[in-house]
Amino acid sequence: STQSRRASLLAKQGKMAETTRKALFRLLEVNGIINCSNLRKTKVWPEMAQPFMLLFARNRRPKPHHCLHFISPHTDLHANSLGEMRIDSKSAQLVDVEQTIEEPWLWKALAVGTVLDVEVVRKIKAAGNKNFENYWTKELQLVCSNGYQIKPKQKEQKDARELHVFKNLTSDRTDRFFVETSTLETFSRSTVFRTRIRDNTPDSLCVYRSPLALIRVSPGSDRSMGRALLSFTDVAYSESYYGYSAKNHPESELLVRYVQLWVHCDLLMFFALMTSAEIGIERPKFQKRDFDRFPFVHWDRLTTEDKEIVYGLSSRLIKEDRTVFADIDTFFGKLYGLSASDIEVITDTLEVREPNDELGKRASQLPTKPERDIFLLRLKSYLRPFFKVLGKQPEITFWKPSADNRKSPFLVFTLTSKGTEVTEPIELFQTKVIPLANQTGATQIIKEIEGGLVIAILRQYRYWTPSRARLLGADILREHMTLFED
Repeated sequence: STQSRRASLLAKQGKMAETTRKALFRLLEVNGIINCSNLRKTKVWPEMAQPFMLLFARNRRPKPHHCLHFISPHTDLHANSLGEMRIDSKSAQLVDVEQTIEEPWLWKALAVGTVLDVEVVRKIKAAGNKNFENYWTKELQLVCSNGYQIKPKQKEQKDARELHVFKNLTSDRTDRFFVETSTLETFSRSTVFRTRIRDNTPDSLCVYRSPLALIRVSPGSDRSMGRALLSFTDVAYSESYYGYSAKNHPESELLVRYVQLWVHCDLLMFFALMTSAEIGIERPKFQKRDFDRFPFVHWDRLTTEDKEIVYGLSSRLIKEDRTVFADIDTFFGKLYGLSASDIEVITDTLEVREPNDELGKRASQLPTKPERDIFLLRLKSYLRPFFKVLGKQPEITFWKPSADNRKSPFLVFTLTSKGTEVTEPIELFQTKVIPLANQTGATQIIKEIEGGLVIAILRQYRYWTPSRARLLGADILREHMTLFED
């Protein structure tokens, strides 16, 4: 049978969601899923704003280690506007159901990324310790909370006089990285819906006590505009912030500096994109749990040198030094044991799946000549060691189509051994490659020809990132290297 269901079933996290998925996949033999969460609000299904999927199943229990075909079409502004979609070969996976039960975030990661992203998530989880919230509240015994809520229409208002001792931070402030509390007004409302001050809690554990790391609820795509603020004096903050107080910690000020740097690291945004039930599917707004579930490298694991780096990076951030972000990414990449290739995957994925870019405009743009050159250079460098074993060198020639073919949705190049000449693939391109790609809704075609390969890739930046060059190189090594053997 085939059924349409909300795709959020796959992305949701937590015990209830995991239990529901476990029951479904262990009681029903699901053989295929077309996850269409990236196609909502398009003409593929007009007026459908919710993430949806097509599920193919037999009404019987699956055998042990049952695998199913999982396909996630990406947003394609041109094809989707016609009510059509294309299938990216890297988004069509054979998935072991038991693996998804062990790793419940796997569905989401495959829906928005590739196998490269999955491996990076595994590295992050292996390197981190307890999740951030457990570390903060249970191990360090510190407090964190959403900010106060006003909600004047709610009847159950609470006395807010406890907040009158604090300066008041609201969402209309333009502070980027540091709160100058001397410029704030004192909190003056008589009532609020929730104060966030717990009854019978020592004043030292109040969520408004400094030093504080204040994370914006909606961090935004441009981290130079600030995703989190530091406050070294007490301050009441509205529900536009998630606050983490380090009061009573022996290195409290350095600790909140570390947290603020972490929030400005692409590692966190990437992990949330890969594992959050909402980001990248329904809305760009972060939930506090998206931060709290992150596998956090504990402060006590940092060396003296690491802590000096934290202070230096934090000082640069507060001074709004825009060059600091690459160094922040490098620092956290080192902490989590990530390679340069892993960092590249994170950068590429966030560029083509930026949570605030719901329609995927960047991913659908034409790759520029410099971007194409980087892609081809990365492919050549990836293949070079394997060609060297054969006593050869890879040669890539970009095909410049005639005026009649410049509007083609594909860009084409040939891969040969250096010194090997091949006929320009004009006829092959016109009569076979393009019709086949358009008929099948493919994004990439690899065709063996005399002396090498002709490769056609959809002219959208999503398929021309450096990480995609690595995936293409792996395909060539696995499926086509015998062509270059004597």
